[in-house]
Amino acid sequence: MSSSQAFLTLDNGTEVSIRDACSIGRSSENHLILSGEGISRRHALIHNQGNDGYWIVDLGSSNGTQVNNRPVARPLKLATGDLIRIGTDFLRFSAAGSESVVDSLAGPTLLEVRVSPQWVIVADIADFTPLSQRLNSADLAHTVGSWIAETRAVMQRHDGVIHKYLGDGWLGGWPVDQPAQVAETLTALREIQDGSELSFRLAIHFGKITTSGAGTAGEQEMIGPELNFLFRMEKIGAIAGVACLLSATAHEKLVCHYSAKSIGHFSLKGFEGEYEFFS
Repeated sequence: MSSSQAFLTLDNGTEVSIRDACSIGRSSENHLILSGEGISRRHALIHNQGNDGYWIVDLGSSNGTQVNNRPVARPLKLATGDLIRIGTDFLRFSAAGSESVVDSLAGPTLLEVRVSPQWVIVADIADFTPLSQRLNSADLAHTVGSWIAETRAVMQRHDGVIHKYLGDGWLGGWPVDQPAQVAETLTALREIQDGSELSFRLAIHFGKITTSGAGTAGEQEMIGPELNFLFRMEKIGAIAGVACLLSATAHEKLVCHYSAKSIGHFSLKGFEGEYEFFS
């Protein structure tokens, strides 16, 4: 097994290889099609997050997803040996160990590092702890999974990519500069915000992002100060109570496509000076 591969072992001993992502469910559109009882059309997703490993996400399935007999209430990082239950089917997860930093730098990966202007967005569930206390585990898993499935569909519909699933949300972006698509995405996500029982925030930034990897969305690593800037500004959105926060660079590119207003200038930890943000 290479460092970029993982496997699911089915009850009958069949091994299913995972590289970037593996969607699981009854529908023929899935990578792994299961026909057992209690399985939804789009049940769950296993996502390769590069050096952060493989994460499993329940997509709001009717009967939930379990890992080691515990319900998957939000995105969960998998470990070799984990037993996944989907309906009446059991899947054993295994993944190769990570390659060493020395091997990575000495090999072709170094040539694949690039810096390019990109759109990045983070969606973060607000007040997850009170939500988890208010709902039972099954309802929590369904609520969060349905939200992930709905927002993921919006991103895909407008050429966006989810790079990483976080404990309480996800990090995404657009590989090319297309402000009209970004504006349409934000409009659709704001509609979900207005109609959802689950409260979540959005933060959007445009800057020079460093990426490395094989070029597929699931394997790309995103690093650099501009990404740190995005997560710092998301905290400003939480403090200011702003549901959808834009950086100045994002607002400048979206001004012809999306309506926003300034909420003032703020300082960010680790960054000099003050920065203007828009709601």
